[in-house]
Amino acid sequence: MNSPQEFSYARRETGYSLHGMENLAQIIQRVKVPVIVKEVGFGMSKEMIKALK
Repeated sequence: MNSPQEFSYARRETGYSLHGMENLAQIIQRVKVPVIVKEVGFGMSKEMIKALK
């Protein structure tokens, strides 16, 4: 979910960020433990926080 960092990669592998919320939803459905989302220095928008609830 760290789009700015992934954008800076030389190979431009940004697939995870493009579908980050979809991927996260699949992970949450499949695992049997709580999932923690950590902000990594760029902050989260109000929309992102609402979507994570």
